[in-house]
Amino acid sequence: MTTPSLTLVDQSEPGEGVVASRALVTIRWVSITGQLFSILTAFYWFEANLSLPACLATIVAAIVMNLAAVWNRRQRSRLNEQQATLYLAFDVLQLSLLLYLTGGLDNPFSMFLVAPVAVAAGLLRFGSIAGLTALTVLCLTLNAIWHLPLPWPYGSLDLPPRYGWVVWLSLSLSVVFIAAYSWSVAREARRMRSALNAAQMELASASQMTAMGALAAAVAHELGTPLATISLVSHELLRETKQNSPIREDVELLVSQSERCRQVLADFSRNPSAEGGDPYRIVPFLALVEEAAGPHRLVGIGLNVAANPGQPPVLLVSRRPELVHGLGNIVQNAFQFAKTGVDILLDWTGEKVLITVTDDGPGFPSGLLQKVGEPYISTRAGLGGGHMGLGVFIAKTLLERTKGRVIFGNRPGGGARVIVEWPRQAPIFVMHGGGTT
Repeated sequence: MTTPSLTLVDQSEPGEGVVASRALVTIRWVSITGQLFSILTAFYWFEANLSLPACLATIVAAIVMNLAAVWNRRQRSRLNEQQATLYLAFDVLQLSLLLYLTGGLDNPFSMFLVAPVAVAAGLLRFGSIAGLTALTVLCLTLNAIWHLPLPWPYGSLDLPPRYGWVVWLSLSLSVVFIAAYSWSVAREARRMRSALNAAQMELASASQMTAMGALAAAVAHELGTPLATISLVSHELLRETKQNSPIREDVELLVSQSERCRQVLADFSRNPSAEGGDPYRIVPFLALVEEAAGPHRLVGIGLNVAANPGQPPVLLVSRRPELVHGLGNIVQNAFQFAKTGVDILLDWTGEKVLITVTDDGPGFPSGLLQKVGEPYISTRAGLGGGHMGLGVFIAKTLLERTKGRVIFGNRPGGGARVIVEWPRQAPIFVMHGGGTT
């Protein structure tokens, strides 16, 4: 008699309860082949006195289950927690019945009842492992009480009942110990793997931001000269244009926008480590939000910035460039889609701080909602202008560097909703005593 069918986890998956269906099917065929070989050899070669039809029926049940697993594999390549638990429970029951027909715990192959629990302890969650452990101990108990005689080919082999109970005790303790030990080791390994994945993601994000910073500096350098020329020419045009000229308003807009571009490039070229005053001054968070949103106002679209009524004392925050630019990009995106207005609500408690930006535009497309915030994913494909889809990505990345979390969604009544959430203990916030949290 061979081991029961075991399942293997796909090591590329860091979570629990994800089992490769292909491994399940393959190893169960190996197990069925071994069981058939053992039963037929014992019956025909050693002339053991066992119930061959009942044993073969038990093995046929395993064949039917494996054929069902083959069909299920065509539907999905991996099994979830519940499916894997049921498959392993079937292995325990099938092997337990085969042991009942071949001598119960007197059969030396009874030790293989431990195997499904040992495998489950490395793959599944605690609840499933506990259930399989209880099922295995129950099957061991039933086999200790009721079982057919051991098919011994060399006369009769009468073992004392106490021997069977000693085997039951040893196997039951082995099942519990192996399940608990394997689960604790696997849990620790999963925690280490999860921590490693988080560190790798953080490193990748930092590397991406470093590359983006270098690219921004290069772009600011390259745009400096042509932007200075544009600014000079636009001022000359403004001086040459009469007050009643029909293009006077357009020229004034060109001048104001060129000045804004120069200011943006100046902010990018500033060395953050050398900034000791203005960029890092302590300001009320509501004032900083108004400052970040102000440059992005559009004519004909209202802006409402407010704090939730009944708040604790004024929330102070360090004025950091990534915070201003990140919030500004989100507000700018809202203005470009809004029909009549953009609302910004600031809310905070002792545990977290929330900023909710909503507009009355069409909202995020449902097909792109899960991908919003990824680079080169633009929701403005139909608006023209050659949008690269980097604005929201840059905003999300900058805000995450301040320990914030950006959540994209749609309002129930229509329009987009972006929530930025920070823990109250994030380093950008200032305690009442004057220091940062």
